[in-house]
This record gives sequence, structure tokens and C-alpha cells, in this order.
Amino acid sequence: MTSVCVLTSAHPIDDTRIFHKQARTLEEDGYDVYLIAHHTQSESQHGIDIISVEDASSHLDRLVDLPKMYKIARDIDTDIYHFHDPGLLPVGAALAVRTDARVIYDCHEQYDISFRDYDFPPDVFNPFFQHIFPHVQSGFCQPLDAVIAATEWIQEDFEGLGHSSVQLVRNFPITENIVIDATGVNRTHDFVLVYVGGLTSTRGIHRMVEVLRLLREGGVDAGLWLLGAFNNAETERRTRNYIRDHELNDAVRFFGRVEHNEIFAYLAAADVGLALLDSGPYEYGVPTKMFEYMYAQIPVVASDTTANRAYLPSDCGEIVPYDDPHATASVLETLSRDSTLREEMGTAGRHRVETEYSWESERDSLLELYNRLTDQ
Repeated sequence: MTSVCVLTSAHPIDDTRIFHKQARTLEEDGYDVYLIAHHTQSESQHGIDIISVEDASSHLDRLVDLPKMYKIARDIDTDIYHFHDPGLLPVGAALAVRTDARVIYDCHEQYDISFRDYDFPPDVFNPFFQHIFPHVQSGFCQPLDAVIAATEWIQEDFEGLGHSSVQLVRNFPITENIVIDATGVNRTHDFVLVYVGGLTSTRGIHRMVEVLRLLREGGVDAGLWLLGAFNNAETERRTRNYIRDHELNDAVRFFGRVEHNEIFAYLAAADVGLALLDSGPYEYGVPTKMFEYMYAQIPVVASDTTANRAYLPSDCGEIVPYDDPHATASVLETLSRDSTLREEMGTAGRHRVETEYSWESERDSLLELYNRLTDQ
């Protein structure tokens, strides 16, 4: 049996892409899978051996633990190492040079752009990362056997820097065994907007509450459900102050991070899913939330980015200017008054996911890469 060691330094063990999509797909296909991550304890889940490197409470902790992760991974001595997160690039390169195993880097984002949305590294380093990081990342990937790209734009970046073994494995949602039952979800407004994901400025949290205010001022009994957590104290303070100052407390519900299998009940009970991301950091970032909204049969309203235009057909939702809340509110007001249009868009979105945009249709790309590497 071919053995695989998956490594992540920045994600929880139950990360949807890393664990529920990729690791479980490999285990189900007959691979012996280990997962090294920061976790409270070592354990086994769904046939996957999780090896804990203890909890990490800071970025510094994760950096300090890199040698430990390398040693654990090397001692396991698997046939393939598959690592996520740019922080593990030195570990991956060392494993490629010092072992006979195949090594894969899974690149989730265009980090030279998306680092702007993180609290680490400090913003003062953004210009450095924007110009230098792609080349540093490419250099660490030279000794590797393959790179996995989560979007076609990431794939183009690596291929443009001379990498020949780049496999596109998109982050479409898992739809197998999803049971959608919204009967237990309580609605308190006529028109409910929903958002899934981190609550950050560049992911549109301020824009969403502003659009909610405009809708309510225009006479729409609208509510906003937020399924995610803040990652920045200043962003949370500013958001909650805006909600308080504009008397929106009763219209906004914070659910925090919701387990993946519970998300769809909230989505199906809502009327429209929002993906109002900034065009700068997310111009080429494909938001998985869009496909989750579509699968739950609600229309999507998304900001005008290259990625959103590529993956949101006009019969499944609406594209709006990311910097024009009045235009967004106008589109949403139209949808609020046309339940037939919402139903038609929801039906079209569900069909699109079932036929094109699901993990069930994408996982063959992952297995194709593994088959190619193990046949070498």
C-alpha cells in the first residue's frame, strides 16, 4: 500500500480541502494516509492517522515547530509527502532533497496578493511579498515532484515561472451525503442574506452591513446571517460599532464558525448568498462559498472579479461592482421582490454544481496526479 504524509502548519485538522476532500479521497482510494498538524492530541479519524505537533498559539510557535514537523515527517518515511501552506516550503524542499519520496506542494492562493488580508506578516512587508514571494516560492518548489494549484490562475503563475508538473485541483464543495433540511432554522425577516467565511474587510464585511442598511432604509425587511469568525479585533470593533450606530442589531446574526455539514441548512433557509470580495486581493480567488450557495439553491450576488465572472453564470446570480454598495443594494432589492427569479437562479445553480462544480467531479484530478507519481 502506498503511504502518504500530509502536512499543514496553518490549518486545523478538519480543514475541508485538506482533510475532508483530499486526505479522505486518498484513504478511500487505498492509500495509507497520515496527517501532521497542530492539534491537541494524536488520534485517528476516518482511517487517517493524525499526528499532533501540539497546539500553536502564534505564528512564532508555528515557525519554531517547523524542524519538529520535518523530523516527524521524515521518521514516518512515507512514499509521498503532500504539504500545504507556504510556511512549510523549506520543510517540503528538505524532504525532496533528503528522501527518496515524491513531494507535492498544494498552493491554495496567490499568496503575494492574499497576504494583504492576513495579520501576518505585517502590512509593511506587503510590497516585498508582492514582488519577491512568487520567485522565492518557485525556488523552493524546484526540487519538488509536483505542484497542485487550487485555481487556473495559480497554475498559470507556476507554469510561467517554468514549472512543468502543475496539476489543477479546484476547491469545489463536497456534495455527497449532504442532507439539506432547513426546517429547524428560524427566520425573523422577510428577506435573508447569508455569508459564509472569514469576517474581514477585504472579504466584504463592512460592505455587507452597509448594503443591509441601504436595503432596510429602502423599505426591505432584510436580515443578514454571518457564518464565520472575525480574525482581526479592529475589524470586529468597526463592524459592531457600525451595526450599533445604524440600529441594525436585530437585523444581523453572528453564528460564528459553523461545521461544514451544518452550513447548508442555514443557506437553504436564506434567500441570497453574498460574495462581496475586494477585487484587489481576490481578483483571481475563486470563493468556494459561491458553489455552496448554488448547491443550496439560492442565487449568488458576487463582486465583479475575474474569478467570479468565470464561475458565476448569469442564470445563477448577479455580478455587482465591488465598490458600489448602492448598485449592490439595487440588485438585491430587485431579487427581494421576485421570488420566481430567485427560484429559477437557485435551480440553475444547483444543476451547475451537480454537473460541473462539485468535489465529486474534481477529485479525479487529484487521483490522476497521484497515479502519475506512483507509476514513475
